[in-house]
Amino acid sequence: MMDPGSRTGARPPWPVLTALALLLGLWPVSTMQARARSRTPRDTAWTRIYGTVTDARTGKPVPGVAVVIVGMNIGSPTNEDGRYVILAAPTTAREIELRRTCFRTVRVDVSSSLSTDQPLRVDVGLPFQKPESRPGVVVPPWACQEFERR
Repeated sequence: MMDPGSRTGARPPWPVLTALALLLGLWPVSTMQARARSRTPRDTAWTRIYGTVTDARTGKPVPGVAVVIVGMNIGSPTNEDGRYVILAAPTTAREIELRRTCFRTVRVDVSSSLSTDQPLRVDVGLPFQKPESRPGVVVPPWACQEFERR
């Protein structure tokens, strides 16, 4: 019989906890960016991408949006005011992707706008989209009520 205090065989759900921390904005973004920086060539130039994400219908800020550089493990969630900052964005980045439940995923081309001289401001209005039922994906009925009522 196993000792109740023993953790043998129990594996911590680190991937799930990490994803939850990222969505809630609790994971230090600098840690993600430092890891990404260590995997990019040393001669890469860096800049900063920042902006605000709003609901395209109402103009109100949207918190909890994942803003990620496509093809890289670099990104930042939006705060309560819909603002985000990607502190270490390589100037070789082509697109950023914005994702959140209840909104359509949007990609923005940033390849022609990035430079080391000044940070790039990208403000985006996300279009509302009620989630569709898919096998293996469960979205509770109350998940989008806040955005439907706006």
